Amino acid sequence: AYTWYRNAHEYRLTPWTNDAVSDVSGECFYLRDEESGVFWSPTPGPARGRGPYVTRHGLGYTAFEHAEQGIATESTVYVAPEAPLTPLLAGIGVYVLAQLGIGVWASRRIETEDDYLVAGRSLGPVLATFTVFATWFGAETCIAAAGAVYSHGISGGSADPFGYGLCIILTGLVLAVPLWRLKLTTLADLFRLRFDASVERLAVILMVPTSLFWAAAQVRAFGQVLSAASGFEVEIAVTIAAAIVIAYTIFGGLLADAWTDLVQGVSLIVGLAAPRTPPRA
Repeated sequence: AYTWYRNAHEYRLTPWTNDAVSDVSGECFYLRDEESGVFWSPTPGPARGRGPYVTRHGLGYTAFEHAEQGIATESTVYVAPEAPLTPLLAGIGVYVLAQLGIGVWASRRIETEDDYLVAGRSLGPVLATFTVFATWFGAETCIAAAGAVYSHGISGGSADPFGYGLCIILTGLVLAVPLWRLKLTTLADLFRLRFDASVERLAVILMVPTSLFWAAAQVRAFGQVLSAASGFEVEIAVTIAAAIVIAYTIFGGLLADAWTDLVQGVSLIVGLAAPRTPPRA
């Protein structure tokens, strides 16, 4: 067990190692018989007594019972029972359920391959704007780029968001209309039309890994937010984040992605614009 304040991941007061093999504890209690000098722990570790231990797990707590040298002990480790769910974690839960609900709703509007892959080519200006905004200035920008600027000054944002923003402007001014007129499904289709199928395959080989790395950065940032809000280890939180994104995308394709981007974009703007309450002294 270990002790933490407000957030189990960010504000640990005693160390904790997430190692199920060695099961190293960050804190412990000892009992000692002053006459014989024998000592033991009221829990199975780190100084296990001679008698048996009874361990009971419940919702938000674990209880240990043990008797040694004529002394019976019962200890309970638990999270705050009066506040089992923080408003922040509840808000994230509602947000995630909304994302999954949008995916299910969008799935009912899918009838053709174009509907799934390119949202029927009918997003409109509002959805298109927010999906570009939330895609390029999403979790990775808010978490990673903000951290880079914090560490290295304004030069830390030269690539993201300034470089990305310039790319979006140039793409809109130079490439957007010609690409739209070609009615492409993927960017690789452009290389097939302009050159041949072998160049298309080469483009896919080059683009898919970089796209995966970029998507991984977004999911990792989402996982960091979940970890900070819930106390889950980052690896677990990233896995949950990936499962959520994959689920609503499988349900509704690009249409679900566009609508969830709208929700994400609005949430991002509100979060950045909302007034901050100064910390209490």
